[in-house]
Amino acid sequence: MKIGAAFAGLLLLTGCESFNGPYLDNSGACDEIVDARERLDCLDRAERAEDEWREERRRERDDKDREDASAP
Repeated sequence: MKIGAAFAGLLLLTGCESFNGPYLDNSGACDEIVDARERLDCLDRAERAEDEWREERRRERDDKDREDASAP
């Protein structure tokens, strides 16, 4: 049972990877914040973290493409 669940999770992650990575919904972490300013700050941090993650993934793909192109 555990192996099947682990395999299903791995398969799901592999599927998400093929579609430019998973959608990161960090807004749920900010739902419990009552103060409007703090909630906006939390949402801003979550958005920046997602943008940084996507930029890192883009750089990794670019590096891999360059390596593939330079390989004989």
